[in-house]
Amino acid sequence: VLSRGRFLQIFWSLHVGVINGPTRRSKIQGFIDLLLPLFQLFSTPSKAVSIDEAMIAFRGRIFFRQYIRGKPTPWGIKAYVLSDCDTGYLYSVLIYYGRETELINRPELNHTTKVVLTLMEPIANMGYDLYTDRFYTSPILALELAAIKTTLTGTAMANRKDMPQALKQKRKRKKGDV
Repeated sequence: VLSRGRFLQIFWSLHVGVINGPTRRSKIQGFIDLLLPLFQLFSTPSKAVSIDEAMIAFRGRIFFRQYIRGKPTPWGIKAYVLSDCDTGYLYSVLIYYGRETELINRPELNHTTKVVLTLMEPIANMGYDLYTDRFYTSPILALELAAIKTTLTGTAMANRKDMPQALKQKRKRKKGDV
């Protein structure tokens, strides 16, 4: 435990240098590679985990800075995060570097499915329940997660690719129908 003032002194003095390579993303990836094992060492997530994207506020010059209209922090570094639903503890993070983002090598899968499977690798085959939003939820993801003993709960868009035809049909309902 440290005071707010001491935290801010350390935070303002923090500088990340090149740690493990000459690539443009090596500055931040080296730092992430140091932190992730510590996140996973000091906490085990409860049975329910969630995957979502987060924006890390950043206005400097870096090639993978993103602008996402409508977000509370529109400019920054986009990160996909796996967190515990009960405590909100960050268990795993994947920084979005554009095409240079390191994902599992499965060319038949789409980007969002690869992101989820990459984040779930450390806790695969352990019987977790994963909660996602409509950006990630798809039938293919549900099948892939079932293969690694993980259940999927999430909202889905009826017009998404590979959705069953029964869900794509618009049915008129009467007042009171469920």
